[in-house]
Amino acid sequence: MASRKISVYTSLCLLVLISAHVQVDSKRSQPHILFMLADDLGWIDVGLHGSKINTPNIDSLAKDGVILDNFYAQPVCTPARGALMTGRYPIHTGYATHLVGKWHLGFYKWPYIPPKRGFDTAYGFWNGDEDHFNHKRDGVVDFRNGTDPVTNLDGKYATYEYRIQEIVMYHNPEQPLFLYMAFQNVHNPIQAPEEYVKKYDFIDQRMRRVHAGMVDILDEAVGNITKAFKDKGLWDDTLTIFCTDNGGEPVFGGYNWPLRGTKHTLWEGGVRSTGFVHGKMLKRKGAKCDGLLHISDFFPTLINLAGNCVFLNSILGAIS
Repeated sequence: MASRKISVYTSLCLLVLISAHVQVDSKRSQPHILFMLADDLGWIDVGLHGSKINTPNIDSLAKDGVILDNFYAQPVCTPARGALMTGRYPIHTGYATHLVGKWHLGFYKWPYIPPKRGFDTAYGFWNGDEDHFNHKRDGVVDFRNGTDPVTNLDGKYATYEYRIQEIVMYHNPEQPLFLYMAFQNVHNPIQAPEEYVKKYDFIDQRMRRVHAGMVDILDEAVGNITKAFKDKGLWDDTLTIFCTDNGGEPVFGGYNWPLRGTKHTLWEGGVRSTGFVHGKMLKRKGAKCDGLLHISDFFPTLINLAGNCVFLNSILGAIS
């Protein structure tokens, strides 16, 4: 009971935080929601925490929004994604819902695949990782558009922002949009085109150089995605959330300094996550939130902002 009370309390704190900073235009009661989840991104892997890796798009969005400085996830991929996806899906509030990228939430029966879990479209892979270039896992292509296998991506690097651009281009601006971009970067296998790796020749360790190239590609994808929203005229009505599912893994080039611990551990380096909220509707910009938050708090908060209080109220009812 105590843990449930803490969960509800932190959810309410996040709701109050975002509500205090967000003022939705009266012409649109439901903002578009862009949720970008990085994979295995270390604390010191982004410029806003002092990294030498080039992340201008991430840094700019964070500094112009609200940085969640005491934000936590889980120490490994699937539990973090499970916490994020717990609750009612935005489909119940009239949103067009799209998943691009990594699922990693089970698929042993058809009812557990993304198209059966509330997404209108799902373009990506169901396992925890794949080759970034040939999109194979254990020699087999694990990539689908809905339920149909996609086999023509060999050689195309795995950020998939081109799919986001396509979704945004053909989206009806009058319908609210929920777009979940689950990057594989910077999860292993540690791979990046050589032109990105060469930008970090000043780093001694080869693994860290390739990792830095992957972070660079991640940041470039963030820039391309936000540009697609701007080109379509959706950006001013979009609330953007960026975070990572867990800390970095030094054996694959990820760093969490000055935090102790890594992915797979419960130390700060394993569970403390880079995160921020951005949107033109923010009442205050350039702010930093030091309140304790968890990745599971996003879902009831976003459901409430989307105009459906049923989920949050049901929790409050259960507690009382």
